[in-house]
Amino acid sequence: MQGFVAQARRTRDFWAGSFLLPWLAGIAMNSVKNQNGEIIFPLPDEDYLKWIKGKGEKSPPHQGNIPNRFKGKN
Repeated sequence: MQGFVAQARRTRDFWAGSFLLPWLAGIAMNSVKNQNGEIIFPLPDEDYLKWIKGKGEKSPPHQGNIPNRFKGKN
């Protein structure tokens, strides 16, 4: 992730990369959960995952708050 974000030339590029990678990790976490899997580490923010599904209830996320890697099992 650091290499990806480090290539940012502008602040908005840095922010976009910092938001995009956790968002993609959240999509992967949702995929694991949809297949009856379990996220072992870290415990994801359920509100954040709801926004990824398009079912968010509170204000939308403005920054990524899920690490870019996780451990899951089926």
